[in-house]
Amino acid sequence: MARSSGRLESRDWGGVVGAGGWGVRFLSQAWRGLIAAAIFVGLCAVFGEDKPEPDSRDDGKVSLDGDFGLVGTINFSSDGETLLASSWDKTVRIWDVRGLWDEFGEELARLPVLSEIYDVAMSPDCRTVATAGVAGLTLWNWRDGGATAETIADLGASRALAFSPDGGSLAVGGSDGEVRLLDLRSRRVAPLFGDPGEAIRKLWITSDGSLLISLSYTGGLIFWDLERERMVEKIDGPTSDVLAACPSPDGKSIAISRYWKTPGEIEIWDLETGRLKARGWGHDGITQALAFSRDGGTLASAGSDLRIRLWDANTGRAVGEVDEVGEWVRVLKFSIDDRWLAYAGARDRVRLKRINPPGLATRAAPPSKSVESAAHSPVREATDAAPGGRMEG
Repeated sequence: MARSSGRLESRDWGGVVGAGGWGVRFLSQAWRGLIAAAIFVGLCAVFGEDKPEPDSRDDGKVSLDGDFGLVGTINFSSDGETLLASSWDKTVRIWDVRGLWDEFGEELARLPVLSEIYDVAMSPDCRTVATAGVAGLTLWNWRDGGATAETIADLGASRALAFSPDGGSLAVGGSDGEVRLLDLRSRRVAPLFGDPGEAIRKLWITSDGSLLISLSYTGGLIFWDLERERMVEKIDGPTSDVLAACPSPDGKSIAISRYWKTPGEIEIWDLETGRLKARGWGHDGITQALAFSRDGGTLASAGSDLRIRLWDANTGRAVGEVDEVGEWVRVLKFSIDDRWLAYAGARDRVRLKRINPPGLATRAAPPSKSVESAAHSPVREATDAAPGGRMEG
């Protein structure tokens, strides 16, 4: 399997050649000074340290600025201590989300990739960052300050990915509609299923590692039994025209919104019985993003009406709403302890809103894990070079 890796080369700004004559030379120097000042300001804006600030209108909201393009993916690490995001500026950023206001949101590491990024995830051991993009699959051990990102070009342009619960393999969805399973130890690739023209939009593997779920850009939802290596029917309803989907953390339920159904309708299906267990209505328009809380009891949804709503995932009853969103939201994620809801979309930033879902006080917070000293060093930057029928029940 071909692999490629490399580092970006720095570029020096060339000098401006002056013209003859004192007056001309004066004007030339003045213009050069203005240009230099503009370049300096621009570089500060691009490469300067981005610090989050609490929203002045609401001390329960944090803005993680620094993405210069639409934020496409956000994910919390399994230990709940970091948040990673990818954006259309071809960069993955990792933030510390453990502390209080004085340190919450410190940027720990940054990975520029020389091609568009469509999906990003962190391995269960919180060491490896994987990105799916035009150049293929990129792997990066962000804990190792000397590590160089590795691009596996043989997989081709990739759109989605999901780690197995044990971290030993990675499901990769391609632009060609194929879903493949990569063994991270041997680097062997096993084709699973695919449909030409059905580019994969999103992948999930359930917490027990038995079920792979894929969503295509054309709205096709597929359930793949990883143990029996075949497609299976998991819901007693249509699996087409799906706009957004999200399985619950325990893999027992899945929430779905559709392109052509009643605007604002959300379906919550029981994956063990295949039955529809709840519906929710509330958005004035399509529902474009969904996220379950860690215990599966609360569902968050973002709609084209620029609102984020919270639902009881068992009954479909509305239980709350995030105030002052006011922007198109593409992605949503609950923190591991369910105390924060992270969201991002049209604006070039990730926002976190402190929330209090029903029953939160009775939930046990996960044990805190220590982070290696490397994670507390100044922002580290790595670079990546571009690479040369019927379902069974």
